[in-house]
Amino acid sequence: MAPRREQGLTAWQPPPHEPDNKAQRQDWLQEVVASGEAYNASLTSSRDLPRGISMISGRAQDLPSQQRSNLKIPLEKRALREVIANISDIRTIDAYSSDNPAYQPFLATLNKVWKAVYFESKFPSAFKRAVQWMAVGGYSYISPVYRNLRLSSRTARRIDFDVFSSQDCLPFQLPDDNDVQGAYAWTRIVFMPVYEGHAKFPKFQSRLKPIARRRYSGNISKDRIALAERFRNDMRTAMGQVSGGNWAEQMMEFRYTTVRDLSINETGKPKPMGAPGGLESYVVPFVGQMIPTGAWTLSGGKKVHETRKAEDEDCYLYPNLRLFISQTGMQEPIYDGPFWDWHGLHPLVRVSADEWPWEPGYSLSEDIDSLAQSRQKFMRGLDQTANQRFDPAFMYDKSGGLNRKTMEQFDPYEERGRLGVDGPVDEKTIRTALPEELMTIPEWAFAWKKAFEDQEDYLLGNNAMDNLARAKVAGADDALLKAMEEAGPIVKDISNSCNAPIEDLMMMCLSLVLQYYPTGRIMQYVGPDGVSREVFDLDPASLVPSHLPHETNRDEKSVYTRMQRTQNFCESIHATIAPGELHGVVQTARKLLIVQLQRGGFMVDSQTVAQACDLPNWGTLDGNTIVERWQSEQRMKLEFMTQMKELETSLVPQGPSAPPQAALAPGNSPKPGRPPSGQHPPELKTKASAAGPRGVISESG
Repeated sequence: MAPRREQGLTAWQPPPHEPDNKAQRQDWLQEVVASGEAYNASLTSSRDLPRGISMISGRAQDLPSQQRSNLKIPLEKRALREVIANISDIRTIDAYSSDNPAYQPFLATLNKVWKAVYFESKFPSAFKRAVQWMAVGGYSYISPVYRNLRLSSRTARRIDFDVFSSQDCLPFQLPDDNDVQGAYAWTRIVFMPVYEGHAKFPKFQSRLKPIARRRYSGNISKDRIALAERFRNDMRTAMGQVSGGNWAEQMMEFRYTTVRDLSINETGKPKPMGAPGGLESYVVPFVGQMIPTGAWTLSGGKKVHETRKAEDEDCYLYPNLRLFISQTGMQEPIYDGPFWDWHGLHPLVRVSADEWPWEPGYSLSEDIDSLAQSRQKFMRGLDQTANQRFDPAFMYDKSGGLNRKTMEQFDPYEERGRLGVDGPVDEKTIRTALPEELMTIPEWAFAWKKAFEDQEDYLLGNNAMDNLARAKVAGADDALLKAMEEAGPIVKDISNSCNAPIEDLMMMCLSLVLQYYPTGRIMQYVGPDGVSREVFDLDPASLVPSHLPHETNRDEKSVYTRMQRTQNFCESIHATIAPGELHGVVQTARKLLIVQLQRGGFMVDSQTVAQACDLPNWGTLDGNTIVERWQSEQRMKLEFMTQMKELETSLVPQGPSAPPQAALAPGNSPKPGRPPSGQHPPELKTKASAAGPRGVISESG
């Protein structure tokens, strides 16, 4: 049950949008941000993130005992790059499905649109950045947005993806299961250049301020800004000294806070929300108001709309969340109103490879941090040992005529070098300060070095990740099974943990496409034949159905708004990714099954087979379902055979002048040779060749 307004506001609720309480709303936002910062500071990621970035960037401060050598071998960075490359190596999936038969014709179009958005927005790059933040901070966030990519252009609007570190998204009232959508409010910290902030909020140009630490209260806020300044855009040397411009003077921080405000319209009259004429605008009925149901009934011999009383769930002021845009140090929010997007979800998904019930994610870099420090200390010790061999410290006898100045200038490796001494030359006259065995790298040192590297690979799962990569391209059955067995459950768990955030992103993108993309733009993605006829209903300019399924009279305009029809349509669509499918793990049994079904005469088109086998640039067939594409392929084959027959007739003479055709006499058996293919179910086999063993699919037994 939604909280009633007459029960009084509590501290967790935002003040209502009224002209005389701007300062109160700004204060509430500050409390929400402070609560989110305190929550993030309590997690290990707040401490792991700066250490992980220092490790990767090579800025880790040396201990006094390590300053005799400046050797740096960034094996940890190399190992993390392998992990990141394997996790971020994903592919597009036809994941949209529906249990409603009426929406089946839309699915092929929607899957094609998702692939177009996937590549147009460069989603693989955004996902890689999210995995990079996750590797050092434990987890990260991806946010889908519809924006103008060039502020001076009106034609550069499209879906894009923002990536946030674990410290840039601040939750408020996050549930125990760490579900992103279960939180009451989320604040996204967005840094943008000064010029962009002025362009986006022209009415507040005189009040917008660049980042300044003095306007932030509390050490947590100042530490967050210091981290952003140190590792994001500031040009610094390895010692931490500024070598470029002042980042704080060139950037602004904006806070986008989405709130699941459950306030209800109990004013006794409909309440318009949002900017008039905007996509986010709508009218909220009051509790008890008679609203249409979409069905029709007879009254006085005339057809009229059926109505019912509006309940609490019909009268939320912010059914799609409430959005605040604010900046630290201002006296009022920059924006306070309905959230622009219709999906009604916090525009965030969390990416994590090591999530636990009490922690959203543990840092991968922190797992190898102590190993990295010990390995660097050990390698620098070996480097010092080698340096002692080439530039040793000497002990000498002053009574032999050797003075300090002579010995400081003496280089034992100098060609044709000369050194005169008084008396006999022996070890008492001059010798190295260290004995021979301490200037020689022992054999066990190389084994110890390898042990460090093997432990890092084991903790990060690099060997298993490599097996996963090999499993994608394995051709022979033995090699495939071996690679999959060695991949292990951890790799599969990491792969499957990426499914849920991608599914949520696909559902948000589906809503954004229906809200912002007209049919004309969709046709640019999929072509005019890729849009099913069912899309062109009474509203051909939009993919959104003109009526809800239960509306009986399709000749009349729908009683539901376009926003309501979009939300109803999205509720009937699901995004489902099978385990292992996102990372393209080879599913040999499924591929062989599809090939065998097609061989056996089952209605499976060649495009489906090509997609299952990951054949690039195969082409497309007309139709939105497998059966429709199969029918299209049969017509294409028949037309091609007819054309070839006509070509043969025109090229080969017919009649008495035609060349005689040899025929087998009755009872003659076929000539011996290779048995015909396609007589047995396909199976993977390994055959020897000059280039080594190769995998083949055999259908001849």
